[in-house]
Amino acid sequence: MWAPFVRNMLKIELQHNDLKLHGWITTPEGARAQSDLQYCYVNGRMMKDKLINHAIRQSYENSLAPEQFAAYILFIDIDPHQVDVNVHPAKHEVRFHQARLVHDFIYQALSDALIQAKSIDVQPASPAAFSSSVNLDHEEKITEQIAPEQTVKPKVNESPLKAIENIPAYPGRADYQRRDSQSEYSAQNASFGHEVAERAPRSDWVAEHRAKSSSDKTSSRVAEKAPTAEEVRVYQALMQTPDIETDVAQRTEPATKQPNYIEVKIERIGKAIAIVDQCYVLVKAEPICAMVSLRRAEFYKLFAQLSPKTGALTMQPLLVPLSLKVGEQQLKAVEMYKQLMSNFGIDIKTRNKQTAMVMGVPSPLRQQNLQLLIDEMLSYLATLEQPDDTTSQLSLWLTKKVLQVKSSYTLSESVQLLGNLEQLYDGQLPLSDPKFVRPVDFTATIAAFSS
Repeated sequence: MWAPFVRNMLKIELQHNDLKLHGWITTPEGARAQSDLQYCYVNGRMMKDKLINHAIRQSYENSLAPEQFAAYILFIDIDPHQVDVNVHPAKHEVRFHQARLVHDFIYQALSDALIQAKSIDVQPASPAAFSSSVNLDHEEKITEQIAPEQTVKPKVNESPLKAIENIPAYPGRADYQRRDSQSEYSAQNASFGHEVAERAPRSDWVAEHRAKSSSDKTSSRVAEKAPTAEEVRVYQALMQTPDIETDVAQRTEPATKQPNYIEVKIERIGKAIAIVDQCYVLVKAEPICAMVSLRRAEFYKLFAQLSPKTGALTMQPLLVPLSLKVGEQQLKAVEMYKQLMSNFGIDIKTRNKQTAMVMGVPSPLRQQNLQLLIDEMLSYLATLEQPDDTTSQLSLWLTKKVLQVKSSYTLSESVQLLGNLEQLYDGQLPLSDPKFVRPVDFTATIAAFSS
């Protein structure tokens, strides 16, 4: 009974804060016809809990037939304050205070192990992007274990090979020869965008030339002269189209009136008055009214939320730790910038030489595709040479990566956004940035009333 279990078992070991899961499961090849090898222990007590059984069945749902049962021996260690054992008289069932966390934790651990063992297909990424990477090293080990005698040599059809051998020489093949002047002519002609127009007649000439050269190559080469460099230059000059639009634009450019910007320094912005062109807001300001770019305001808001200058960002633990396959340079970046990432509220731990575990991220990154974002962030950190302003560089990089702006804003949304900026920057808004705020000059409009 235990021999198939041992042959097909996989070791499970995963921990997240006070929640730990370890034990053994089997691949689908070790499934049983009855549920006689299913043992689960919570804090050392054997349990038959519905939530645990559902998480295990869900991890096997695409790999087992309805009449098959998974075999496993699992141990769950959890904070006793997070579990209630007084649900069943015999205490065979428990109630977890964070049931969803425990369910997803078990499901992720088992499905990750089965994926790495190539027993099930890779699961699609969830909306929160908590998907596990596939262990490619295991696949390589399985490939190396295949015996040479088991390798089947594919039968090759020789007809295509014969057809390939009979293909006549063409440009690019080793046995193709042509004159330098011809190649120069073709290359220069193609550079001016006439390669398609000239290719058909040139191919006919080459084909005719080869037909003649089959009888007398030397005489044909003497008779057929390639165009000279001067002829090529004249031909190219005739084929060129003058850029009339550019010339006209260059002539009319000096006559175009450039907008006049008034040089007034905005000292403070006040109440929002109206939305202009969907993504700008007209505000009362000192000394005159001003226009604020709401998209630039979104940038400054996110930049402040991802800036640990005033203190380390708060890390929010992931419900299920994210397993991320990393390279050698990325692994060095994890160790080198561990304190820097901690200041940003990003907790990454090294699992082995090829895998890192993302344990938590700050609030602005929770809804991002962490599988892609963390991988790109580690690659970016690996390219830095540890300058003095690494914190600002990473803040700016993260802001540009995750920034999302709306196509249109309402007046209430603009009021809320500007209020958030006032709190984040403690009233010290970046009013010197012309992309964020500009003074509004009503002189022309007032003058129009008098005209």
